[in-house]
Amino acid sequence: MSRDPTEKTENLTELTLSGQVEKVIFQNAENGFEIISVRDPQGVLHCACGTLPGVCEGQGVELKGHWEFHPDHGRRFRVESCVFSLPVTLEGIKKYLASGAVKGIGEKYAEAIVSAFGTETLQVLDNATSRLKEVPGLGRKRIEAIKKAWRESAGKRSLQMYMQSLGITPACFNRIYSLYGVQSSEILRKNPYRLASEVDGIGFLTADRIAAGTGIGKEDPCRLISGVTYALSQIRAAGHVCMPEEEFRRKLGELLELEDAGAAEAIKLAVPAQAAVVVSAPDGQRMIYEPGLLRCEQELPLLLANLISARRHYGAWLLKYQTETGSKFSEEQLAAVERAGHCPVSIITGGPGVGKTTVVGEIVRRAKAAHLNLVLAAPTGRAAKRMSETTGLGAVTLHRLLKWD
Repeated sequence: MSRDPTEKTENLTELTLSGQVEKVIFQNAENGFEIISVRDPQGVLHCACGTLPGVCEGQGVELKGHWEFHPDHGRRFRVESCVFSLPVTLEGIKKYLASGAVKGIGEKYAEAIVSAFGTETLQVLDNATSRLKEVPGLGRKRIEAIKKAWRESAGKRSLQMYMQSLGITPACFNRIYSLYGVQSSEILRKNPYRLASEVDGIGFLTADRIAAGTGIGKEDPCRLISGVTYALSQIRAAGHVCMPEEEFRRKLGELLELEDAGAAEAIKLAVPAQAAVVVSAPDGQRMIYEPGLLRCEQELPLLLANLISARRHYGAWLLKYQTETGSKFSEEQLAAVERAGHCPVSIITGGPGVGKTTVVGEIVRRAKAAHLNLVLAAPTGRAAKRMSETTGLGAVTLHRLLKWD
């Protein structure tokens, strides 16, 4: 890479930076974000940053990404994907072993092992660990610990390369390996669709791409069941609780690229797997639900009935106060305010401009006068802001009120 390091423009074209990791400058163990210095084949040092889980000093890397200019840290390479390789130089091998990549080997023992085996060090660790007894100062227990640590690190490297071949980014690899560990490879081969429901940041489409890379067919039962879950989530995102089964079958077929028979089989498999529920409506139509949303729909009327049947409620204090002199409320608006005092649950509805916000303002005024504890919430931030402006009382979104994540 021969561009001027003082250049302050940002290049969004994907480029490649290859070399050896000279130093790990910063590490975030939780999300895998790292800042490293890389020495390219010409001996020039570059700063690179991105999600690089498990990168160690001395390793070879091939990084893909783009150059950017950070106002505090200057020009650096923003990594979007990376491929690791083991070091080949004596200095690189020594740095790699001393970096902590292999438990049981620190700077002292890295120096001793490399002095004993030179550039063949990694081949010895791979194929002839019994030769470690040739290294002065290494006892039997430490040799066994090094053997075990090397096998584990080799397994992780192999798994990372396998995942990279499937198009899995380093960030996703970090989350997958943190969750499944050495079982990651087996899960990817048998049922990568588990990732969609168990790993943050991986959805059905990513899992489906991984599955295709491992040879799993479009009509595999795991794919069909996971596909139903994905289709139901799309319906939920569009604001629906359920959908007629026939309509859902067509939508599912489009999403999964299946014929009608394949979509019907997917629903048939998803029901006993508790990924979906099919309910007959009063008109005889069959509706398909996510199990959780069906429970919500069934529980909501019961919860409302419990609230409505309450014999006493604090809203009754609103009736002790009258509208302020000079206020101009219509009979319908006053009735809405009074109803809020009479009933534990009240719904104020109407088209734009009919005075709903004015009614809410009067309810809030009376409640303040009665020293009642008030909570104002709205479905959206914009609606909450409007409610705050009108009533003079802070309002929040429903999500924030419920601390919903």
